[in-house]
Amino acid sequence: MSFDKVLSQSHVVRYFQGTISRGRLAHAYVFCGPDGVGKALFARELAKALLCEKVDESGGNSTVNKDACDVCKSCRTADKGENPNLSWITPAYKVIPISSIQELDRLAALKPVESRRRVFVIEEAEKMSVEAANCLLKTLEEPPSGVVIILTTTSLLRLPRTIVSRCQVLRFHPLEPDVLKRLITKNFDVANDVDGLEWLIRASCGSMGRAATLINEEAVSRRRKLFDRLSSLHPEDNFLISQEVLDWCPHDKDEGLEVRRSQLRVWMYLMLEYYRDALLCKVGAGDIGLFNSDAQDNISTKARRLSVGTIMNIMDEIEYSLEGLQRNANINLLVENMFTRIARLESES
Repeated sequence: MSFDKVLSQSHVVRYFQGTISRGRLAHAYVFCGPDGVGKALFARELAKALLCEKVDESGGNSTVNKDACDVCKSCRTADKGENPNLSWITPAYKVIPISSIQELDRLAALKPVESRRRVFVIEEAEKMSVEAANCLLKTLEEPPSGVVIILTTTSLLRLPRTIVSRCQVLRFHPLEPDVLKRLITKNFDVANDVDGLEWLIRASCGSMGRAATLINEEAVSRRRKLFDRLSSLHPEDNFLISQEVLDWCPHDKDEGLEVRRSQLRVWMYLMLEYYRDALLCKVGAGDIGLFNSDAQDNISTKARRLSVGTIMNIMDEIEYSLEGLQRNANINLLVENMFTRIARLESES
């Protein structure tokens, strides 16, 4: 059954199985939750269930679990992204333009192809332009019969309240640690590094998407190199360590600077976690739970050398640099200046 592919979101599965069974579908839903926890996957599996050919006259699904059959033409074409009744809208160049929502509005007015419904999924809906959001609002206010619109987002606050108020909201939870561990070991070759795997599970915060990013950036091995550098940081080391981190974020002309900025954010967030752990050790709260428990000796040594105020100032410097990254500051200068300021703060502690 298609819903079996959805992990750690049993509350959402149960809700829709009941809703489909009773034929009480709303015309629009918002799936809200962290990145990488299965919102888009569930949207696709729900669309399959709603479009599956094995339906009775009331609109409910005839299978025992009120789920897609996975074998009919509708299900197969949905899996291939070729179902004419399933439309998927994603951001183009970090924004969903009004033209995408106008096309949704045009298709929504058409009769479904050999089906009772049309399903539209708007992924990362918070990236709709103001004009696109206003256009969607008109559709939500007078939804065509048989149309179901699904929006996914990481935060309800980033969507207009007028849109949220016209949708049913379903909240998606972070993945359970055992589920995340099973997915990571199934899809990536990290099982041999026990400490690295446990850190990866903690650092991913229940998001398979974040886990995949950390693995792709070789964060498990490079994290140790970064921490070794931070453990004995001196003002004259700023160029050496900044150059090493920048080498981990190569500039690909075809992909543009945004990819490099995303890669750099990985290392800056790891630095925040490192100093956050140092702060916990400094105030005697290390037993609460360190992100980097396998590096506790390194972090404890660092914490003994620094004052609470210095650690907090360093964390502020990293946060400030992250804001600069968001404002498209020069990457090389930003990284060099960040490590220079951190080294200076540590030497003055």
